[in-house]
Amino acid sequence: IKVKIPLYPETIVFKPDVKTYGKLDIQFTSSNKLENGKFGLFYDQKGTEPVKDINGKDTIINLSEQNQISLSLKKGKLYLKELEVPSGYYRQKEATEILVSEKKVTEVKTDLHISEWNCLIADSENGKELNGKITVTDENGNREEVSAGARIPLFPGKFYTFETSETEEGYYFSTPVNLQIPEYEPEKEEVSLMCDSFLVKVNVKDEDTGRNLNGGRFVIYDEDGNQLQEFTADENDTVLNKLKAGRTYRLHQIRLLDSFLPSSNERIEIPERGTPVIEKTMK
Repeated sequence: IKVKIPLYPETIVFKPDVKTYGKLDIQFTSSNKLENGKFGLFYDQKGTEPVKDINGKDTIINLSEQNQISLSLKKGKLYLKELEVPSGYYRQKEATEILVSEKKVTEVKTDLHISEWNCLIADSENGKELNGKITVTDENGNREEVSAGARIPLFPGKFYTFETSETEEGYYFSTPVNLQIPEYEPEKEEVSLMCDSFLVKVNVKDEDTGRNLNGGRFVIYDEDGNQLQEFTADENDTVLNKLKAGRTYRLHQIRLLDSFLPSSNERIEIPERGTPVIEKTMK
């Protein structure tokens, strides 16, 4: 048998069977702008068998370049897998299963969730939300003060410390809360700083008998000299209002008792944390 080999053989061109290919449209959505992150298409969930498009190119999607893409791919089952997590976003718990068909365009929308946490101050007994301010410190020592109830971005996998820096009147500071933000989206994105309430009671007593004295008139001032409350001492203890933890106040006598002259400016220091009742006795 003799076979003649041509001197200049014709070029062989590969023409894929379009009937075995389908159209896939992928769109990534988020409440914030996506500036980075990377996804890829694979034939397996572990991401070891990459998918090639109709031109033989890898199907890697860089979110810094585009958040949607249209591809012609071989029909069948494949998986969309996260390769690099967008900064500030939660990880995808598992690869997204996709079935590509040659009969229609397969559309896939992937919603990416940014890590944003609600920072609250609350009453330790009844859980009522309180006003105030919270200082948030990251693992590098960077600090930010936010109002209670604020929703702030926190990076998954990072450690943060939350501390009350200001509370409502009649509430102590909470114990600091240390928290590592989970890499996967939790059911609840919330940090609550629980604060105990306190009362401040003032009484004026006879130094010899120990009984309460009546008739003295007093005014309490804050650190800026603002008058907060005026009261007359009697046989009952007087509860002072509008006092905050971590502050110092001045108690000034404006009407004297007979044969009784306490210091004209008594200091009342409210600690950041302490007992439910603070008593100030003047003799």
